[in-house]
Amino acid sequence: MKPDAVVTPPMPDRQAAEALVALHKLITVAGWQPVVGQTQGIRADGTTFDSPYPVYASEVRALVHAAAAPCWQDVGYDPVSAVNKLRNPQFVRTAALADMPTLLTVFVRGERFVDGFWAGEITDGTIQRVLERLETLLADPAIAWAPCVGQPER
Repeated sequence: MKPDAVVTPPMPDRQAAEALVALHKLITVAGWQPVVGQTQGIRADGTTFDSPYPVYASEVRALVHAAAAPCWQDVGYDPVSAVNKLRNPQFVRTAALADMPTLLTVFVRGERFVDGFWAGEITDGTIQRVLERLETLLADPAIAWAPCVGQPER
């Protein structure tokens, strides 16, 4: 592939969208918490210290895994623009299916840069707004869903 070639990921399929919506229902149960613990910061060898980081509930790990499918990833996204879109509730409420990969890419990749990012996006309702919009898109009979090939390995 040429270095300047544009990679176009496949569009999401209905099954991939339904999987995310089903996980949305799990993370909105009253009393549920995204973080179940925190590492102590000590490595297995006992001699070095790492910064502690959150240990996520299985539902969060499943949500991130589903959102990391190739059809949900925007490999050419502009991080600053994408974060601004994610933080804009009005944009999210009216987002098209083609916008979902950008929004979910920010969610999936955010934890690489900020420990606790996923927890913050869940507890402040940001990811819920994205998944609620996805649920609305699922109900739209005008959307032509394509197959989502190349699901990530477990």
